[in-house]
Amino acid sequence: MRNLDLIDAVIQLHDVARLVEQEIGEGNLSHDIRNCADRLHLHSIQDGHNTAAVNNVIDKAAKL
Repeated sequence: MRNLDLIDAVIQLHDVARLVEQEIGEGNLSHDIRNCADRLHLHSIQDGHNTAAVNNVIDKAAKL
């Protein structure tokens, strides 16, 4: 999964949490969904850093 796909999934999860809050109110379910979105966001940040690091190594190796 690409980093942009992860970010899109985070946005979608927050949209789902909003929908749940509108339909049944704020509670454990909407909080759980938001927590999942937040955890996925942290993963996407780390994934972005890892991708940048790998690309940097590849660029340096290509110049050798």
